[in-house]
Parts: sequence; structure tokens; C-alpha cells
Amino acid sequence: MRTAMPKAVGAAAFLLGVLVAAHADGQLHHTDVPDRLRPPPNEAPALMLSAKGVQIYECRSKADQAGPYEWIFVAPEAELFDVHGSKAGRHYAGPH
Repeated sequence: MRTAMPKAVGAAAFLLGVLVAAHADGQLHHTDVPDRLRPPPNEAPALMLSAKGVQIYECRSKADQAGPYEWIFVAPEAELFDVHGSKAGRHYAGPH
């Protein structure tokens, strides 16, 4: 049985989601980012990518409980593209 994703990995996945919400001109869509996830003012994104893919979840029995079920995150599967539409990589279980 897989364990829940650590908070740091969840935060990194959220930030990746923010960064992949790019326009073709490289500008980010307006996104409300929680203060705890905002980078310092002297830092800026180094790369803007868009993504097309899925987040995979499985319905499993709750740990140590008979009967109840819950959705458990398994892995992302997404192709990453640069601002010109060229494939730039793949996002998958990891973190990677």
C-alpha cells in the first residue's frame, strides 16, 4: 500500500501547477498563490511550461478501518510543452 504524499511534495506539485498555467507569450495567468508558497520578491520563474495530462487517483479502503473508502493520489502523467508548443518533457510519479 502506498502512503500519502509528503507535504513538501504536495507544495511542489501545487507550484508546478501554478508555473504551467502560462500563456503562449510566457505570462502567467492571474493565480491566487497562498503566501506560504510565494517565492521571495527577488526571485522569478526560470521556465514556463504548459501541461496536458491527468492526475491518477485510486479508490481504496481506509487504512485500519473496515468498510469506508477514500480516494488516494497515485501519480501524475503529463506531457510538458514550452511557450512555442514544442514538447519539453514529461511529469510523472517521483517527484521529477
